[in-house]
Amino acid sequence: MHRRVPAALMVLLAPLTAAGCAEPVPVPLPCTETIEVDDTPGWVRGSATYEAPEFPWYSQQKAETLREAVLDALPSRAEVDQLDFGGLPTGTGNSSIDGSATAWSNVETPRGVGSLIMSVQHSTEPIPPCTKGYTLRREQWPDGTIVEHHRDEYGTVIDHGVTVYKPDGSRVTARSTNQHTDQDTMTDTFADQPALSLDELTRIATAAGVDAQPVDG
Repeated sequence: MHRRVPAALMVLLAPLTAAGCAEPVPVPLPCTETIEVDDTPGWVRGSATYEAPEFPWYSQQKAETLREAVLDALPSRAEVDQLDFGGLPTGTGNSSIDGSATAWSNVETPRGVGSLIMSVQHSTEPIPPCTKGYTLRREQWPDGTIVEHHRDEYGTVIDHGVTVYKPDGSRVTARSTNQHTDQDTMTDTFADQPALSLDELTRIATAAGVDAQPVDG
């Protein structure tokens, strides 16, 4: 899933403690280092598969497991159109895209209508620096999980989300926007805020089964 280029940070969101989790502790190296992002557009080419030898954690069964885990973690009154994880992109030459299982759906909640975008991959690379104008904050939980909150605005779209770096190498991003696309007319409408809050996105991204580990058996 491609992310649009970060815009200037507009709103500082309050610190977040996920429900049911221990009080988070500061990351040893907080977000004092930032990088600029190249906004040059481009295309990537490759293929998609459920059975890539270089990504043994993924399969059609894992895709279904991811889907069910995300649906179970949604707020009780959230409604989605569909949320199917497809084959893994491979051979693009881009490590941030190759091996990333993604899913997208319109979503409706008491906050309004918008979208939910999920991305799951396994990585042994170091956690990247914060992105200037995009990263809001990072925190580390007692089990070593690092949770990053980010926000972006481009045109009429408000896009915020949570990226989770798990000790087992799983990297999960859950994003929500205020943009809703009518699948019949392919027209877009825009709410005042994203359909899912940062608290809700954190619960989704840290839910059991939302990871880059193979399904047992």
